[in-house]
Amino acid sequence: MRKRYDKAFKAKVALEALRGDKTVQELAALYEVHPNMVTLWKKLLLEGAEMLFEKPGKDTEQHELEQKQDELYKQIGKLKTDITYIKLGKGFVYLVVILDLYSRKILSWKVSSIMETDFCVAALEKAIKQWGIPAIFNTDQGSQFTSDAFISVLESYGIRISIKRYHQSLDYATPDEIYAQVFETTQASEAALTA
Repeated sequence: MRKRYDKAFKAKVALEALRGDKTVQELAALYEVHPNMVTLWKKLLLEGAEMLFEKPGKDTEQHELEQKQDELYKQIGKLKTDITYIKLGKGFVYLVVILDLYSRKILSWKVSSIMETDFCVAALEKAIKQWGIPAIFNTDQGSQFTSDAFISVLESYGIRISIKRYHQSLDYATPDEIYAQVFETTQASEAALTA
């Protein structure tokens, strides 16, 4: 069983290693850790030490901005959606996912054997009924999401619409990462169709 060490212990060992009063081997024996751990903790301490003296700059400001953005997403809600194709033995099925951007939780999903707007609208309405009205809804430029039926549902709830820019794949990394978790095998997708 692996031993876990808290950060105070690691810092203490790393500081002693920096002092140089004892060899790495002696410190490892004294604290009952592997010598490689002493070396690693010393290296991490040295690499991180300069951050103590940094003035707030772009990285700090960017991090603070991202934290504020995450807090806002928690409060106001921002959802994303996309469709993926799942290959079956004799064709495809289409999976639409409604995803909370902050928690990355799948709020609803629907599978259809034909590419149509109805199953996308059904997934959207299910998410809104179960989880409430988000402030922002992000989609790609697919015809299902830009259709009058889909847009009218969003507008009827006063939800702001954000449509992904053309050829901006990084805008859509999150739902694509989630698809692998929803249907890992063809059997899972086939089971969903029969449910």
